[in-house]
Amino acid sequence: MDYFLALSKEFSDKETTEDLSNYNKSMSLFEILDDQKLFTTLKSNEPLLQDFFDIQKILELIHLIINSPNGDIEYKIANLYQYKAFELLTSGSEHFYTLFFREDKVLLAKLFNFLDNAVNETLSGYFSRLAILLLYKNPSFVLIFIYENGYLEKIADKVWLKSISDFANSIFMIKNTSEISYEIKKKLLLLIHKNFTSSNSVLLNFSAEIICRLLLNCNENKTSMDLITFIAENQQFCYIINATISSQFSKINAGIRILRDIINFNSCCLIIKYDNQFNENTSEIIKKSSYKITELGIRIINIIELLVQKLKRPSESYQSTLKNLQIHVLGEDRINITDFFKSCLKTGIKEIEEKLIQTGAIKMIVDIFFEFEMNSIFHTIFEQIVNTILSVKGFDDCLIKDLMESNIVKKLINNPWLKGYSGHATKIANLLIKAQIEIECVREKLENNESWNLFLNTYLNKRNDIEIKGVEDKKNIVMERHRDNPDAIEIFKKGFPMPPINKVKIVNQEINIKRDEDVKDCESKQDIRENKLIGRVLENNFEEVKFNEKFHEEELKIEHNFKLLNQEIVRETSENSLHNCEYWRFGFY
Repeated sequence: MDYFLALSKEFSDKETTEDLSNYNKSMSLFEILDDQKLFTTLKSNEPLLQDFFDIQKILELIHLIINSPNGDIEYKIANLYQYKAFELLTSGSEHFYTLFFREDKVLLAKLFNFLDNAVNETLSGYFSRLAILLLYKNPSFVLIFIYENGYLEKIADKVWLKSISDFANSIFMIKNTSEISYEIKKKLLLLIHKNFTSSNSVLLNFSAEIICRLLLNCNENKTSMDLITFIAENQQFCYIINATISSQFSKINAGIRILRDIINFNSCCLIIKYDNQFNENTSEIIKKSSYKITELGIRIINIIELLVQKLKRPSESYQSTLKNLQIHVLGEDRINITDFFKSCLKTGIKEIEEKLIQTGAIKMIVDIFFEFEMNSIFHTIFEQIVNTILSVKGFDDCLIKDLMESNIVKKLINNPWLKGYSGHATKIANLLIKAQIEIECVREKLENNESWNLFLNTYLNKRNDIEIKGVEDKKNIVMERHRDNPDAIEIFKKGFPMPPINKVKIVNQEINIKRDEDVKDCESKQDIRENKLIGRVLENNFEEVKFNEKFHEEELKIEHNFKLLNQEIVRETSENSLHNCEYWRFGFY
């Protein structure tokens, strides 16, 4: 083993020596980038990097990755130079880090000049990855530089680029507990909130994503929780509220996305505050007493009525190319508003439930479900809403009563087999049947309803039988495939998946016998068993088969040579016969 290691080291040293034979400190940067072997060696050799790269050459590298190539350079070569320059800058060289974090900050200033001009989308990826690398290497140094030189505003303005958005996320995610770091993050968060006054849909989308990621990170990072609490109590949050109730669809979608995540966040801790009773000895919560709605919670409750009005807006439509009819478009904004109401229903907060009932939100959602027959995304959300209402119930069953008074039963039994929502209608009807057993107001509504009973007998029961039979057939097919494995069948009956079926191979022919999963007849199964047996026999006699094949090849060679010999004899005999004929013709015989 030592011999091979020594040999490998000797070869490596030799290769390095060969690669460095052309190296000269006076070489230009482009000469290094053009020589692939020298570039590869230099990138992984710290002493050589220190020897070759001074401040000026690193400035040249940065210039390559933050500027578009000149017109007189071939496009392919220019992009190759950019990529190689980026590889060198992100090679992890301590020499580079030392120069980047010098007191004069010349290299950082050159790098962040990229944000001063119109940003190139391709080059922003190079900038972002290098900036993130430097940020994680020395967070305080980079953050203070960004703050002092006014780059926070430029970062917030340019988060419409995915790479700049990633850099902004990295600033928030960095685990630095210093006071100056927290203040810088607060300022950046306030600047991003101002983006919700923009009409740029991409900028709105990425700004919303940054805030939502911050919410997701709160459980792992205390600074993130402090930032969210700060912004929830700040007047700047009005930018998001105003965007949510605006007339522009992109603003509505971005704002409602944040409000939905706030509602879902950590047991609504941003919406309500409990006056908890604590144990004096253990400081543990004994009882969650009365709660009060926070200022942010009051703002969200107040905009529910405006959001319900947006559900009532006129629908855009287009002419069908197949039939002479107008097809109405529901719109992403109404889908997101409905999804937000679904989150509100899960909170169990009395004030929110009363507001939803007072504004007629549930009745409006029911009407939209039956109006837009082909929107499966909305149908799925509505099914989840019905399930949530039947589970949460509300104070004094107020949510269930409001649902049952919305004519949902009457509309549900109106020829659902002719509608695009027939599958969801079946599931919702089954949810009502299940709730009928436990909830009195549902039972009162359905028990003496002749139309409902007729719907059950003529459609729903038959539909359920068909679906149950389909499920049973699938189970039987799966169990039939594994009939040789009774243990797997027992596990499957308990709800666990079956193990995958191994494919069979014939060794000497290298043929995979693919088992058809849909084959049921015994003849096909018998063929598979026979193929397995053939595979075993051929595997056991593999050497004999190889010998026979080799012997057969030798026989073919001998036969081929014999044919060639016969052809040569025939050719010579023919030539002699022709020669004799010529002699006879001219009278030589």
